[in-house]
Amino acid sequence: MRHLGVGAVKTYSDTLTYFHDLRFCFDVKSLFTVTACYCACYCAGHIVTTAYKLPRGAWFDKLNVSAPHYLAEIIVHVSVGVALGMRSSTWWLLTGYLLLNHIQLAADKQRFYRQKFDEFPKDRKMLIPKIL
Repeated sequence: MRHLGVGAVKTYSDTLTYFHDLRFCFDVKSLFTVTACYCACYCAGHIVTTAYKLPRGAWFDKLNVSAPHYLAEIIVHVSVGVALGMRSSTWWLLTGYLLLNHIQLAADKQRFYRQKFDEFPKDRKMLIPKIL
């Protein structure tokens, strides 16, 4: 596989070639160029519908929560705090703020889903499975 340098990623197939090349992981110089090309190729996908749909699959159904991405972020922050040896009070203050913020955001998301979708599962929790 050929290695593409800065500015060499021009087409969709070049992008795929570059992402499958293991040297991509270590080529910091062209990271922004490739990221921009990746977004142009993949983020400009085909619009299937503009209607709101109730999210399903993955953690939405397995954990039965409305905001699994917020839960994942909380888990990451707590894990980093534990990895830091639980000594950084600044980190725990930040994590506490993040927790309170995500609880509020998850409550808003839950409220929106309940108002918007009649088929919203009654037993689906906001953020933490079977608790909150």
